[in-house]
Amino acid sequence: MREHIGPRDRLALVAESDGGPVGFLVATLRKRSPAFGGWRYGHIYDVYVDAAHRRLGIGAALVEEAFRWFRRHRIRLVQLQVRTRNPAGIEFWRGLGFEDLALTLERRL
Repeated sequence: MREHIGPRDRLALVAESDGGPVGFLVATLRKRSPAFGGWRYGHIYDVYVDAAHRRLGIGAALVEEAFRWFRRHRIRLVQLQVRTRNPAGIEFWRGLGFEDLALTLERRL
């Protein structure tokens, strides 16, 4: 989180309740390789809301604020990754209009 505080191309948001942190979002501006068109896009790295504060709109509010930040930087496409073993996360992101783009595979050695 610390590396996202300060640089112009990075965003760190914290949600508070009763004076204490209950959630956060970190995001950045990225640029595709020239081999893939070189276009700019936004990337959301992490969103977290404390279990006791979930389903209250806090996560959506953090994402909406990130969308405003992306728009101010003329970003029109946002990407992120969510684990396939996280059905609540998948439901959350799809509820905000995100669609499947790719499948990441991994293998333990």
